[in-house]
Amino acid sequence: MKPHRILLAVLALSVIIARLSTTAHAQGSLTPPPGAPAPTMKTLDQIDARTPLVAGQPGVAVSAAGTITISLPGSYYLTKKVTIATDAGGIVVANGINDVTIDLNGFTIESTLATPGTMAAIALGTSSRIRISNGSLRSGSTVSAGTITKKGFDSGILASQTSSDSIFSRVNIAGMGNIGLHGSVNSLVENCTIRHCTWGIEGTTGT
Repeated sequence: MKPHRILLAVLALSVIIARLSTTAHAQGSLTPPPGAPAPTMKTLDQIDARTPLVAGQPGVAVSAAGTITISLPGSYYLTKKVTIATDAGGIVVANGINDVTIDLNGFTIESTLATPGTMAAIALGTSSRIRISNGSLRSGSTVSAGTITKKGFDSGILASQTSSDSIFSRVNIAGMGNIGLHGSVNSLVENCTIRHCTWGIEGTTGT
């Protein structure tokens, strides 16, 4: 190789080394800052603050019959199918407990009672601003030639005349001995399917 070509190659290599050295120094020190590292991730409650409807959770009680009672405002969700074999309710929102969201999470609340029951799959009492969505309520009542044979839950969703401003969305209700859905005052019922009940939807003022 000629001397001037060797010199050009050496100069080119020197430029490359200098650039690599500059780039490496531009990244800063790799020494970690002093003190214990602080967490940077958010907790699940910070991202989606909801409570599973299982015994032992705040505001949740489960009876021996399987009835789930909600006694605190908040957002709740089912984690599995609920089966009620006696004359008992599925979910009860305690009287006067407002601002409750219940996500059925795609699951079903079902009564397997073979005789007419007196309870509701979901009872709201005097509570207001309740939201129920995304699941099914099922019981064994059937309708044939205008005659209903009653089995299991008396009602699907049952709100009192004094509750108000609730939303019932994407709930499939079937086989209730009495009414499928009794809405509260000034409430919204959307995208719900109700069949094989004595009555379908009953709404009070403003529903």
